[in-house]
Amino acid sequence: MDETCPPSPATVLLYAEDEENDFFFLQYALKKLSGQVSLLRACDGLEAKRMLGAPPAAPLAGILTDLRMPSCDGFELMSWLKTQPQFASLPVIALSTSRLERDAERCLSLGVRNFFPKPNSPQGYLHLAQLILQEIRPHAVIGTR
Repeated sequence: MDETCPPSPATVLLYAEDEENDFFFLQYALKKLSGQVSLLRACDGLEAKRMLGAPPAAPLAGILTDLRMPSCDGFELMSWLKTQPQFASLPVIALSTSRLERDAERCLSLGVRNFFPKPNSPQGYLHLAQLILQEIRPHAVIGTR
């Protein structure tokens, strides 16, 4: 039985990702599994902070972040998010090519909901999208201001 909790009709996720292909592969997989998911891209953690500080066009259901990015990496973004009470109920999911246990442990210590390794195949991205949808709950949707 599929335990994926379908997202609410206007599920919007922010994805801090510097690699364009990783963004588009995940975007495609999420749309294939649920046409109700909109994925916004921030090219690094600094852009994600700017986007989160602006009045939202739509409420966010979650934040996805790569770990290794220029300017402000995923660890810095997660540390900043931890100090922002308005994002306390917003699920944060770390995605990385890193398979190091210490990276996963560091992410979890920073309060992320989960840490997933990035896949290297279309089937892997579909599986990742399914895992992300299971982590995002409709009650977690909040405005960013």
